[in-house]
Amino acid sequence: MPRPATGVTPVRNIRIGDQLWHAAQAAARDREETLTAVIERALRKYVTDHERAQRRPAQDEPGAEPRGTGTSSGAHPGHRGAGNGGN
Repeated sequence: MPRPATGVTPVRNIRIGDQLWHAAQAAARDREETLTAVIERALRKYVTDHERAQRRPAQDEPGAEPRGTGTSSGAHPGHRGAGNGGN
């Protein structure tokens, strides 16, 4: 059952595939937390990671590691970018 609107935070509309949405709902339910709390935590981590990456030394500074040398391809699963065909 959805929590009643409190007016404290604005309602946002996002598009997420059914499979991921249902899996996230089940995981949140198992952990006895709201999906809003899960999404907020993930977004905070995403922003923190981005800010941390922005503070890294530039590539051309002595002793700096080149950016983009991690194991991640930089793509996010399920993300098709801005040109996703209106999906």
